[in-house]
Amino acid sequence: MTLVQSLLNGNKILCCGNGTSAANAQHFAASMINRFETERPGLPAIALNTDNVVLTAIANDRLHDEIYAKQVRALGHAGDVLLAISTRGTVGTSSRRWKPP
Repeated sequence: MTLVQSLLNGNKILCCGNGTSAANAQHFAASMINRFETERPGLPAIALNTDNVVLTAIANDRLHDEIYAKQVRALGHAGDVLLAISTRGTVGTSSRRWKPP
């Protein structure tokens, strides 16, 4: 499903990234919610790498591979889109266990 289709169907975009790509994911979500270049209604997007308490709680349980997967399973619904951003061309180990809700 494309991003546009998902949004038109009333779904949301979950986005994430590791390292500097985390900043790109946050910027993308902020631009979706607020605006990009022109004023428009906000679009539903969540950057999964913004809540330090959630990130460290999962990592503290030695579940580094689950940092984003647990959030996707908890927050995602059928029809939502996951946008994983990587400046290196790989998503990393945190993507291994992503499964649709």
